[in-house]
Amino acid sequence: MTQKSIALRLNPESSCLGVFIEKIQAIAFDSRMKQGT
Repeated sequence: MTQKSIALRLNPESSCLGVFIEKIQAIAFDSRMKQGT
């Protein structure tokens, strides 16, 4: 979490991409949990 925050501070232009990646990771994690159950 902290590393991502620092990266976003160093590269403000990549903030949108970071949020996009986090959303994809969240969706992938959610799908894994659903498959597990």
